Amino acid sequence: MRAQVPIIALLTGVAYYLGSKLGFALTFAPDPISVLWAPNSLLMAALILSPIRSWWMIMLVVFPVHLVSQLQSQVPFPMIAAWFVSNCSEAMLGALGIRWFNGGALRFDSVRQVSIFVIFAGCVAPLFSSFLDAAFVQLNHFSVTPYWDLVWTRFFSNSVAALAIVPPIVILGTHQSASVFKASWLRCLEFGVLISGLIIANFLVFYHYQLALKVGPIFFYSQLPFLFWAAFRFGSAGVSTAIVTLVAMAIWGASAGGGPFIHGSPEESARSIQQFLIVVIILLMLLTAIIAEREQSRENLRESKELNAIATIGMGIWGWSPPAEEIWATAECRALFGLPPAGTIAFDALIDRIHPQEQQTMRHALEQMLSEKGNLELETRILLPDESARWIIVRARVVDGTHNQPPHMLGVCVDVTSRKTNELAAKKHLNEIAHMTRVSTMGELAASLSHELNQPLTAILSNAQAAQRFLRAQPVDITEVHEILKDIVDANRRASAVIGRMRVLVKKGNPEFTLVDLGEIMSDVEKLVRGDAVLRSVRVVLQCAPSVPHVRCDPIQLQQVTLNLLVNAFDAMGDVPMSEREVIIRVDGNGADSVRIMISDKGVGLADDTLNQIFDPFYTTKSNGLGMGLNISQSIIEAHGGRLWAENNADRGAAFYFTLPVSGTRASALSAS
Repeated sequence: MRAQVPIIALLTGVAYYLGSKLGFALTFAPDPISVLWAPNSLLMAALILSPIRSWWMIMLVVFPVHLVSQLQSQVPFPMIAAWFVSNCSEAMLGALGIRWFNGGALRFDSVRQVSIFVIFAGCVAPLFSSFLDAAFVQLNHFSVTPYWDLVWTRFFSNSVAALAIVPPIVILGTHQSASVFKASWLRCLEFGVLISGLIIANFLVFYHYQLALKVGPIFFYSQLPFLFWAAFRFGSAGVSTAIVTLVAMAIWGASAGGGPFIHGSPEESARSIQQFLIVVIILLMLLTAIIAEREQSRENLRESKELNAIATIGMGIWGWSPPAEEIWATAECRALFGLPPAGTIAFDALIDRIHPQEQQTMRHALEQMLSEKGNLELETRILLPDESARWIIVRARVVDGTHNQPPHMLGVCVDVTSRKTNELAAKKHLNEIAHMTRVSTMGELAASLSHELNQPLTAILSNAQAAQRFLRAQPVDITEVHEILKDIVDANRRASAVIGRMRVLVKKGNPEFTLVDLGEIMSDVEKLVRGDAVLRSVRVVLQCAPSVPHVRCDPIQLQQVTLNLLVNAFDAMGDVPMSEREVIIRVDGNGADSVRIMISDKGVGLADDTLNQIFDPFYTTKSNGLGMGLNISQSIIEAHGGRLWAENNADRGAAFYFTLPVSGTRASALSAS
């Protein structure tokens, strides 16, 4: 707010000057008092919106503006100084009274605040300054009008101005107009129709008075439906706009000699229309406040019923209205977080209870929910004072403030520690079963692995024997010995690579999610089954599309799935002629969000009624199968956020497909768990 004060001061100066010009235009002889004097009200609104310590800056800007506008209207300097004192006294008295009794930002959605505003801005401040103003006029012999007539003329003029001008400025300055100006286009259209209808009704009443007499008395009440419409549908922001429209057209019509209030002297006509406007404005503001309070009571009752219903099932309930530092929480919520049963709860204190690894995630989720006004559902861990951990689910939503109230968060917390413990135990069992499956698969590949290891071991033996022969010869051929030793090292590396791939697959442990290149994963698995493919006379073709994005996954589990599908493909071609045995591994993109892997064989295919059953536990088409390989593979892929399914090829054989998300969001969440 401190940075906004200079802007408020400059805008007040400009508005004060324009208001003075308008006020002098609406001043009719012989009284030196305007029908509607706006500068005081503009100054009062600026003081209400600014800190008291900054009022001097606004006064400093307003004084030269006041001096220039008065001199341009041929006002003597003593009256210029006197009127500046009376104008400032009204603005300061009204702003101080509202601040003192209201205790916070001025709003127009409660009867109490509207009453405080009417008493100080519409009655006390204008009346007090009217006594001063009339006295200054008499002392400077600036008018021949009696003192009390000057008092009442000025009081009604400034009261109308304060009641009509201050509310819309304060509403705009405190962002209470969102219900009108930030609504849907249909609501904006409705508001436009309302104001247009009010303008037409005012025009007929205040400019075609004779027509009204012919139509009948009901014609004079044509503005009421539009004013009530504004009160019921658009709250204080809509009513303040309607009031400004009504006041402007009523005074404009009276200055043009039209309307039902033109009778007797100009002073009597002006006072009649001022009294009419004061009564209408006060009643409309009170009606709007009553409607707002009733709607707020209904909303509070509805929320109370929801909270009571939630509390009966043991959920912890909390609420937060940013940017406030304190959070409201039920006893169940306090107990859930290990907080004291009484006292205030700071927002940071609640966040500190969340596991340090997940605090930033929670803060970001809350900020995003508030900015997007969406919903939140997040599973997280909290650390209790005794250093024990507890799993909870946090669900929250942003509730729009009713009647210009700011939005706030309302959420629940549910203890899911028991369920999470069971999930972790089930995941551990699944990992153990997956490990057993990998070991079993390696047993099935024992012959091919032995064959694959035999080649480098035989090469090592042959090269070592040859080296011995070269070393016994005279002279020794050092170059040839170096070449033999190099061949021995290369053969050893090939054997180590085979053993390394075997160790990776039989490794036991929790999943470790990392960014991997699917092309490399598929290549490693193809090398692992290469010996088995040779023994079975199967040709394995690896096709990897260029620029396939990396995915976040556990490479061991992904190798297990691929290995299981390849072994199944080999088995499916047992009765196929050797020359036709072929398996294709294809890696390509699947849109922008995922990658697809296909493993296709040239076997006999799958029966239509088994396409879905093959993923059921203990279902197998093999005489010596356990029926767990595909079920475990499907569980692994789904845990990575993907999908595994089977299809029959158009020509022959079957193809298994699985997808993995590029972003790896779910995999990341699982790894954090």
